[in-house]
Amino acid sequence: MRKVTIEAARTLFASRGCRLTSDSINNVRESLSFVCVCGRSAQISYDKFRRGQLCGGCRWERGSSKQRRTIDSVRETFALGGCELLSSEYSSNKQKLSFRCSCGNVTAISLAKFQAGQRCQSCKDRRISEKLTGPNNPSWKPELTEADRVKERTIPGYDEWRRSVFRRDGYICVICGHGGRLNAHHIESYARVPEKRTDVTNGVTLCEDCHNEYHRKVSHNDADMESFEYFLTDYREPR
Repeated sequence: MRKVTIEAARTLFASRGCRLTSDSINNVRESLSFVCVCGRSAQISYDKFRRGQLCGGCRWERGSSKQRRTIDSVRETFALGGCELLSSEYSSNKQKLSFRCSCGNVTAISLAKFQAGQRCQSCKDRRISEKLTGPNNPSWKPELTEADRVKERTIPGYDEWRRSVFRRDGYICVICGHGGRLNAHHIESYARVPEKRTDVTNGVTLCEDCHNEYHRKVSHNDADMESFEYFLTDYREPR
């Protein structure tokens, strides 16, 4: 364990407006007595102080301040994460907030969980799936060909293509105008036109119901612009 002299410790505490009152230090994890910048007497280890912590009172006040964030600052946090906050009121970082995920799903999450990297259940499932993709997957089948793997849509750039299509279409189905569970549909067949698999201009956002309705009439292999235009004309809701 790293050794620190009492002189070096005093210098560090003083640099943040605090005063170390302990006379010795044996290791960076032992509790040291000090007077905090707020005036409170407390104890803390050198290691925790070095990483930015102060006395318990300051930590509590800092946490309470974070919980009192404005709805605008929370909305900005969601936007920076590629999502859209739908709730109009905010009280604490444990409150469930309605939001539209970057994948298009509308669900609820607390600010604390969002800042920890969590998103909607579909994204969570996809991340788990991506981690298990490839030879490290216990279900990996080495006998499958590359063509077999293409069918599972794990090709590079596919997820980003899907997100880009959703963003462009405003996270709503172009047929019925609804959100919810969305699909990125390949206008020209994914199987038949491989060069357009990750071409954003070859994608369009459909809700699950409209996507299923289209493929009840047109097989995945036969999907093309002409059949989609007919579908658009017959089923599109007037705006």
